[in-house]
Amino acid sequence: MLSTVMSIDEQPPEEADAAIGERIRLTREAMGLTQTSFSEAVGIGQNLLSQYESGKKHLSDRSARAIRRRFRVTLDWLYCGDASNNPLELMGAIKALKRARRVPH
Repeated sequence: MLSTVMSIDEQPPEEADAAIGERIRLTREAMGLTQTSFSEAVGIGQNLLSQYESGKKHLSDRSARAIRRRFRVTLDWLYCGDASNNPLELMGAIKALKRARRVPH
């Protein structure tokens, strides 16, 4: 059976950026943080975070690494949606948010 999941390299850039932005937003909201507090913790501007979350701006390597360090999420989660090595408590909160919003995995 063929998989219907596309790797980030197979997705059009706009779709990949939107998916990454959604995962950043889910991570932030699962932690109960505002855009301002999340962006300050990562060391980026709130406007840049908003652009990442909306998929209008491609996530920079520097920002991705800062999110990884500060919030202990993997780059596999940010870029590909693989949550298998993220903190269980965080992933439970993200799953609850998805269920509440009926966001596809």
